[in-house]
Amino acid sequence: MDVANWSVAATGGMPRQTNDVDCGVFVNFFANFVGVGAPLTFCQEDIPLFRRRMTLDTLNKKVG
Repeated sequence: MDVANWSVAATGGMPRQTNDVDCGVFVNFFANFVGVGAPLTFCQEDIPLFRRRMTLDTLNKKVG
């Protein structure tokens, strides 16, 4: 696969991570929101809640 000519363009209104430790949570919820067709309305302040949600989903075996 030749990726030499690929480009990436960020659009306004995209959720932005503001630290170096939440990338996994951001990627997970970005994919989740896109997968269900939800608007990307989350932000850095939502990450502690998302982290707890991921933990509960894992403990309750709701992760595929």
